[in-house]
Amino acid sequence: MTRTTASPQPSRGSSRDRSRRSRRASARSVVRASARPARHGDAGMVSAEIATALPGVVALTLALVCVVAAVGAQLRCQDLARESVRALARGESTGSVRERVLPQAPPHASLRVRRSSGLVTATVTATAPVLGTSLLRLPGLPVGATATAADEKRLAEQPW
Repeated sequence: MTRTTASPQPSRGSSRDRSRRSRRASARSVVRASARPARHGDAGMVSAEIATALPGVVALTLALVCVVAAVGAQLRCQDLARESVRALARGESTGSVRERVLPQAPPHASLRVRRSSGLVTATVTATAPVLGTSLLRLPGLPVGATATAADEKRLAEQPW
């Protein structure tokens, strides 16, 4: 009797090998799917949203720049008012103080001095520049500061 042996079928491997192959195949399909351009109806939506939001962001940025400029002008006015009142309290003339202070002040600045009852008061007012004021002929923001000190010259003259 001859014995016939059945030819062994090619092995597909264990279940472990099959799961590995299927994971690789699914990973390749995910990569291929993401590399394809989107063909949905919302293509270009991000561009449209950016185009509508960008002017608002630019306007907000310009407004913040204007606020920072106004705060800077306010601080300069405060510093110059203090410097002016100290010089005036020591006895310097109003003209010399104006010549020294106003070139450092913001645009369209003025210095007002008042002396009364042993006190000297200096008020510096100016216009803070706003973006577009020259192009659109908009008024700037008015800023100002006041400082008061004892008039040392007058105090020195008074007998105690």
